[in-house]
Amino acid sequence: MQVMDDRWEAEVVEYGAINITGFRIVDSSRKHVRDFLEGWKRLDPSQSAGAGRDSISAQAALMYDAVSVLVEAFNKILRKKPDNFKNINSRSGRGQLYNNGSKILDCNHSSGRVNPWEHGDKISRYLRKVFIKLYRV
Repeated sequence: MQVMDDRWEAEVVEYGAINITGFRIVDSSRKHVRDFLEGWKRLDPSQSAGAGRDSISAQAALMYDAVSVLVEAFNKILRKKPDNFKNINSRSGRGQLYNNGSKILDCNHSSGRVNPWEHGDKISRYLRKVFIKLYRV
């Protein structure tokens, strides 16, 4: 399957026995999307890859949605318990982050055992609860 990022305003046309079907994942008629695209168009393409155009790729739109889900999940966690991540600190000289005495991320798998971060399950639950409002055209 191929993602078509180009705008396609024409009606569906049948060429012989080939049926071309598609859908648009970026609804440029929504105010939120129009505002984003206006800001995107004003960005300097040399500073932000793909910027300066009046549209974004499907991949960029999906990335934007993914980041929005992460932001919403973390905001909900912090609204419920604002001091949830307050104990995170960095021990100088080691470049590793700790929380309540345990390593947050331990990428050394030589022991054959991975210690999950104490907030990992909570973050996972909140990510699954994020609701993205879909609009029908």
